[in-house]
Amino acid sequence: MQVNPWINHDRLDDEVIAINLDGGAYFAFDGAAADAWTLLAAGHGAEAIGAELARRYAVDAATAAADVAGFADDLVDQGLLDRTDSPAAAADMAGLLPPVDEPLDYVRPSTERYEDLADLLKLDPIHEVDPTGWPVGRPNEAI
Repeated sequence: MQVNPWINHDRLDDEVIAINLDGGAYFAFDGAAADAWTLLAAGHGAEAIGAELARRYAVDAATAAADVAGFADDLVDQGLLDRTDSPAAAADMAGLLPPVDEPLDYVRPSTERYEDLADLLKLDPIHEVDPTGWPVGRPNEAI
């Protein structure tokens, strides 16, 4: 998997926020969904992520892998991720997720889509700038 170029995302502690800069919707992921997103965005496959989630959460690897596969399908359908044929190496997972001391409660990863800021994000003048960085208005439009 790879993150589509029109998606901006960031992890803040145990939550990931992903914003579709083209459509304006934003998504919030926490817990296992945040971890799955982080690993999917790094290019890992569902089986490897399922094994990692089983290490971090109170869930077996097969269940977690199946849940991640469904989550990944939803992310592709939502336009956040695109499928690639080259999953990242398992060793590359080190350091991508915050450490845990004991197994966390598991909640199946799912998407939470929000549209309440979509119009504001689409109006953001930073999307229409000239080479110096100043907003550019459309003809007959005040900035």
